[in-house]
Amino acid sequence: MLSSLKFKLLYGASYSIGYFILTLLSVGAHAEGPVVFFSPIIPWPFVLIAIGMLGHLHALERRIFFVGLLLGHYSVTSIIVYGLSAQFDLERSGIASAWRSDASFMVFILAWYLAGQGILWISFLLELKGVGLEKQFGKISSE
Repeated sequence: MLSSLKFKLLYGASYSIGYFILTLLSVGAHAEGPVVFFSPIIPWPFVLIAIGMLGHLHALERRIFFVGLLLGHYSVTSIIVYGLSAQFDLERSGIASAWRSDASFMVFILAWYLAGQGILWISFLLELKGVGLEKQFGKISSE
């Protein structure tokens, strides 16, 4: 189910579009909010490729590539966050003022991102478990 095309399209579209809209809302019409939330969008194609790979992770090379894509996404995002946050100067980057004005919305954006990443990793782990079960059943039936 988690690797079906319908799931991947629905999950990929809702996660991506939802995060992008939340990011636009956080920055605001006058670009006064923290642009740091845009940082995951730049390496977002890594996430979309990983979503597309769900259901096709039977080979070890593909599993390694999947993990590499997500680690690459996190690495690039971290570098961009560092640059956009003015080297973690929260006042200058606008994060502190956005937090003071609407902390719950900032928490919601972060929760949306983390929930989407959690779904991706859980899908990956469930697929790995399924691959392991297939190998176990294959050994039993071949005996």
